[in-house]
Amino acid sequence: MTLTPTVATRAITARDIMSSPAVVISPDASLWDASRLMTTSGVRHLVVCFHGHVVGVIDDRVVFAQWPLGPIALRRTRLGEAIRSRTSCVLEDADVRRVAELMVIEATDAVPIVDDSGAVLGIVTTSDVVAAVARYGVTEEMP
Repeated sequence: MTLTPTVATRAITARDIMSSPAVVISPDASLWDASRLMTTSGVRHLVVCFHGHVVGVIDDRVVFAQWPLGPIALRRTRLGEAIRSRTSCVLEDADVRRVAELMVIEATDAVPIVDDSGAVLGIVTTSDVVAAVARYGVTEEMP
């Protein structure tokens, strides 16, 4: 009888694929401020935090949707007015599958990653999930 060695595997977690640190901005900042920060940081998503806790995520599409209104409107519109009313977060040990399910359920393309106290650790975007599939592959087959 021949024994086949087994390889211990573990689930890929948000910690493994998140972009960290996340670029954070205040809900009192304007869409103009968000646009400038995205440009200088080279990111498409900003985590909106109030006193260190997540209140939402703003992405470049929200900013660009307001662009035709002009720079004055962008400077007057606060992020607190433009973000989704609800943003779910996950802990860093959350399975990537759970993060992806949350993206589908909430029709979003970014999920903030937080610690037990709610402090932001990073962000997982659809680009991060796609990169994880490219790097690690798919671990389960469809029925």
